[in-house]
Amino acid sequence: MSTPTSVVLRLGKLDDTSAEPRDHHYPLELSWADGGGAASVKDKLPRGLKVGAHTGDYSTYRETFLEKSDELAEFSDMGRHLYDLLYRGEVGKKLKEMKAAAGAGGLRVLLKIEDEGLALLPWELMFDGAAERPFQETRNTYVRVRDYDPSGTAPDAEPINWPVRVLIVVGVSADEAKKIRADEEVERIEDVLHKVSWLVDIEVCEEATIDKLRDKCREFRPHVFHYIGHGGVDGDTPYLTLQSPAGGDTMWTATQIANLSAWKWRPRLAFINACRSGAAALSVDEEQRTSWAVADAFRLLKVPAVLTMQADVRGELAGEFAGQFYEGLVEGAPIDSAAAAARILMRDRNSAAQNKDNTRDWATPSLSVSIPPEEVLPLRSQIVCRHEDEEIGCELFNKVSVFAGRRPDRRLFIHGLYPIPPRKPDKEFIFIHGGSKMGKTWVTLWCLESYARKGHDVRYVEVMDKDWSPKWLDMLLCIQAGAPPGLFLGSPPLIFRPLDPKAFSEFNHYLPHRLRDESKPPEWDGRDVPLPEGLDTSNLDGLSEATVKEIFKSFRKALVAAAEPGNPLIIVFDRFIDSGQGVTEPHMNKFLLPYLFGPAASGELVAADATGIRSVKLVLVLNDDELKTYMRNNPRPSLDDLRNRSHQVYLDGIPTKDYDRVAREFFRNLKASPDHAKRLFKRVTAEDEELLISFYNPNPAASWKPETLKAIYDVLEKRSSLMT
Repeated sequence: MSTPTSVVLRLGKLDDTSAEPRDHHYPLELSWADGGGAASVKDKLPRGLKVGAHTGDYSTYRETFLEKSDELAEFSDMGRHLYDLLYRGEVGKKLKEMKAAAGAGGLRVLLKIEDEGLALLPWELMFDGAAERPFQETRNTYVRVRDYDPSGTAPDAEPINWPVRVLIVVGVSADEAKKIRADEEVERIEDVLHKVSWLVDIEVCEEATIDKLRDKCREFRPHVFHYIGHGGVDGDTPYLTLQSPAGGDTMWTATQIANLSAWKWRPRLAFINACRSGAAALSVDEEQRTSWAVADAFRLLKVPAVLTMQADVRGELAGEFAGQFYEGLVEGAPIDSAAAAARILMRDRNSAAQNKDNTRDWATPSLSVSIPPEEVLPLRSQIVCRHEDEEIGCELFNKVSVFAGRRPDRRLFIHGLYPIPPRKPDKEFIFIHGGSKMGKTWVTLWCLESYARKGHDVRYVEVMDKDWSPKWLDMLLCIQAGAPPGLFLGSPPLIFRPLDPKAFSEFNHYLPHRLRDESKPPEWDGRDVPLPEGLDTSNLDGLSEATVKEIFKSFRKALVAAAEPGNPLIIVFDRFIDSGQGVTEPHMNKFLLPYLFGPAASGELVAADATGIRSVKLVLVLNDDELKTYMRNNPRPSLDDLRNRSHQVYLDGIPTKDYDRVAREFFRNLKASPDHAKRLFKRVTAEDEELLISFYNPNPAASWKPETLKAIYDVLEKRSSLMT
């Protein structure tokens, strides 16, 4: 995407230095970079802002905009007046010339309004009377600026890192949330970001005191702070409401917001959707003060982008705007372009309006930035994937595309490699465990795909994919060789591919000799050696301890060599025991644990060479029954020792109070899933959905297992096959 040409359009404070009142004016200046220097053109706006045929009192615009939400010709008149103020004289002429000459990136106008009174006007309404609405243009954009730093640095804001974190705070009670349709806005955002769920981590906070919110922001450190709720004024103090767990509103004042620096966190984007339709009606002045005082509190913190609503917006339109806004960011649009596209959608969705030019809902979102818009939330900058979609895609990942719930567990898993800064990874091994049917495999596969889309080399070893009891050597060979030949048409997906065969040449050379327990095998001459066929493993249990150690040592060396410099190789081991078959307790405790998993947890799968640091991260997935089997004889070392040296993720039952929300998220994900899964939803009516959700409701149990969603999935799959 090409970078637009940026110009600054400055509307200064009133110049009343002249003794002649009629000479008092607002300076208007357009400036831009010109070669190695700067250029500008200037104009003056009369004090009363009466230009051309516009003789109305601009001071009433704010009141009209706030008080009236119906379809009114006044809104078009206001927009034309505001447009003509900026597009007059030499400034307007130059703006039009530059727009016509702009390249592929378009022209970006940074609107800097220094006069506080003029800043309160709804400039977003600007309209030329024909087709041009500057704040609705996605290529030639307009965006307000304050304390603008063109360098793009925002040293006090949360630095961009993966995954991008979004905190949605619902600051009203459940009943009030329904009135303002907050749940629809949350779901719209979730559904849009589900498309890149591996890129964005969402947390929804519905009950929070100021202290709880502070702790959440310090811990989660969101890049985006999105508020949905009410605003108000208490005396001279504007505030946002927070809903405490005990019930009742808590006032979060603009002054308290302005002191967020004490929280040692600042977002990159503050999105404030605070309607003023609470218990007490507010005057026009109070409404305006609430909106701008809260916005100013975030701006004073040097939050790079602040988006607020200048007036009340109907809940369904607010949700549409938010969804389209985040969708634009996901697609790689700069924040000003994303806001413009969302305004267009908001305008077009106003189906009740006969003349959409005479509406004002679309102009209520007001965005201001302090750094270049493309630097505010560059989501696409976090996509460094080395793999094509067809490489990553596989049936296992397709199934987990509908995954719902378990966000804290997924987050904890991801933090094994990517903890929230300033924390750094402190464990070399990830240990996933929990009861049966708790969703361990789905959580693991979801995170594995996320790592793959981040650019990591990932592998998945499903130990019990056949009716056999694999021995420790089978595990090693499976890791090296990947999926059996012929299992996939064409190239196997990434998670089942063989590792770099060159990295295993030394291991492959020595393996047949060591299986014969030769004390002095012939030296490897450096040539490429493929994995030998027809290996004789009949004496596997009779090998000397020294030989076993040498085999594992050589294998660990090969694993590290197979990793790319600076890009950890991630290998998951899952399903060790199934229906009584699987890796036996001796093979786990005598071989795999002390010679593979243990050394990995101790950091022995990390090595530095001239090309950089190569590392291998192992992930072990065990259910509680498997863990008990391997702990039965109190081995030393034990899996308990390994677990305590690992980054742990424990999956327990999901609280029943969350069932309805998670089940509905599951159905929404299913509707948005790839075609092969979407077909399961074919001809499923809203009544069918409600019936299934109700039928599988776990009440009165205190918790439920994710296998409940699997049961719903299976019902839909069977139903789909019967209809085919």
